[in-house]
Amino acid sequence: MENRKIVNVLNDLIEISRDDAEGFKTCAEKMEDDELRFYFQSRIYDCEKTIRELEIAISRYGDYPDTESSIYSLKAYGKALKEDIPSDLRPLINRGIRRIMIGESNMRVFDNEDST
Repeated sequence: MENRKIVNVLNDLIEISRDDAEGFKTCAEKMEDDELRFYFQSRIYDCEKTIRELEIAISRYGDYPDTESSIYSLKAYGKALKEDIPSDLRPLINRGIRRIMIGESNMRVFDNEDST
């Protein structure tokens, strides 16, 4: 896979993580429950860590991360894994997928607790 395409894939994943972090920030700011606020703050930290790791990966390909943010979905991570990307990037992408899936799973738990 050529470097430009790798950088584009990684930039897409950065945008997803930025959007996720913003969503978690909004939730954390609205939470009165300390446990829920802490949960959302920890999710923000996870997103920011992923962003830093992706930015470092982009710099290895001699480029800079995009600074614009837009709404993407988990599909972009799945699409990234289907690409012919270097094998050392796959664990990073898989961690991003797990981060999103854990977040969605935990959100369902909180939703269920709220409905009881």
